[in-house]
Amino acid sequence: MRSLGVLARLIYLGVSYVWDYGPLSKRDESGMQRFAARLRSALLELGGVYVKLGQLLATRPDLIEPRISKALEVLLDKCPAEPLHYSTETIREELGLTEDAELPFVLLGEVASASFGCVYRVGLASGQVAAIKVLRRGIEAQAKHDLKFLSRLARVLDILAVTHRYRIADWLGRR
Repeated sequence: MRSLGVLARLIYLGVSYVWDYGPLSKRDESGMQRFAARLRSALLELGGVYVKLGQLLATRPDLIEPRISKALEVLLDKCPAEPLHYSTETIREELGLTEDAELPFVLLGEVASASFGCVYRVGLASGQVAAIKVLRRGIEAQAKHDLKFLSRLARVLDILAVTHRYRIADWLGRR
């Protein structure tokens, strides 16, 4: 089911690209900004692997339009946090504690949030302050699923590209 949602978002981005960004001869700054905002929003919504992809693109203005790359830089340090109760559930599970058991430390606050996890400051019983990183709930299964989906999509696109190239060659009379 997630694959259908991801595919729908990718189609939405393709349509948005044409709608916002327009044909090559009529591209303007405002359309580029709209598309960049839609792309960033979609990647954040899809989470995990897609946020990582956006982070990669943010560091590669040589691969994509530099202004879109700049808009994706937000993904490098401003991912929304997972709800705290999910993180505490994960911590309890990892430590083998029951739902109502008290944690062996005090959560002092979130330090950072990234594509695959969140980092929290914790106060230990000894009085020391430490940091723990907690994986987002279900991120491992989601990442495996998304990578498998992207691999299949890449194969399909590769087949279409090869087929399309041959058709263009036939049309141009170069085969």
